[in-house]
Amino acid sequence: MTETFNGGLARPGKMMGVLGPWIVLTPSASHLDFRMRFNWMERFFGPWRLERAGVREVYMSRRTALNPLSANILAEGNMPWTFYTEHPFDVLECLDRLGYPVRMT
Repeated sequence: MTETFNGGLARPGKMMGVLGPWIVLTPSASHLDFRMRFNWMERFFGPWRLERAGVREVYMSRRTALNPLSANILAEGNMPWTFYTEHPFDVLECLDRLGYPVRMT
């Protein structure tokens, strides 16, 4: 059974991200799939895929007053992907089980 997580997404090189539970993350051992939560929205945005070989590190962001909790994914070329979620620990634990390089501190 594959796990899925709802949240938002900020991709490298883009000025705007998608906040709120509009993105679905479906991790697997070979890649991370990001897609819009509703099919009609996929006509305009996404899907996005990040290959496992391109992931250098996964870590949780620091909590601040203006920054929501997120799971940060550092890809090749120091390109940061940010998955905004209310449960970043669950995302990190799932990616750790799948063999991604997770930093828990």
